[in-house]
Amino acid sequence: MGSSFVGLLEADLRSLSAEARKTDGGFAGYFTGSQHPEVKDAAEKALLKLRSLEVVDGYHISKSEEVLKCFFIACEAKNVRLSTIGIASIQKLIANDAVAPAFI
Repeated sequence: MGSSFVGLLEADLRSLSAEARKTDGGFAGYFTGSQHPEVKDAAEKALLKLRSLEVVDGYHISKSEEVLKCFFIACEAKNVRLSTIGIASIQKLIANDAVAPAFI
């Protein structure tokens, strides 16, 4: 696992945050802002946590609950785009041994 995996993970977190910021385009969205603030906040916290790790590898990422939890929150948001990003990212984490066995 190299920096390419971490780069993909960071890109997924940025995409998730950006997608969660989008509104449905309706009149109500104009006043309320983000449709999914919990997803946006979780993605931004996970991104900060990922950047703060001294050693970024599957083992250390698996010890960080924030990263995996963010993608689960995205899947629970009942939004196709957020769920798609969440599922794809969880699959990448599992494929790169970046999920603790207790979570599988």
